[in-house]
Amino acid sequence: MPEISIVIPCRNEAANLPLLLDEIGIAMAGRDFEV
Repeated sequence: MPEISIVIPCRNEAANLPLLLDEIGIAMAGRDFEV
């Protein structure tokens, strides 16, 4: 089970998701998380 679960409201934001997911991955490096 992940240490942290991140829930992102993203209605009408499909174009922004790849960048957001990259940034979350960088910020959460070394931690067990799920989006």
